[in-house]
Amino acid sequence: MLTLHLAEIDNTRGMGDNKKKIESYVDVFPNIQDRIGLLPSLHVFTTNDSRKRKFEEWMKQQNLRGEVKTFDEVK
Repeated sequence: MLTLHLAEIDNTRGMGDNKKKIESYVDVFPNIQDRIGLLPSLHVFTTNDSRKRKFEEWMKQQNLRGEVKTFDEVK
């Protein structure tokens, strides 16, 4: 199955807002797969390791496919 890669850039939002955003992807991912036949994968880019760990935790809890990188990891 083909994959649709979605990018989320985090550099100024509060973590409460970010958690809500991750939760919203739970609703969107099945719709993407059903409507266009692509398996969604979320790639989050953030500012530091602490925020990275939170995103990874939330994505794991929600069973969202993807990965999280800090900006330093992609330089």
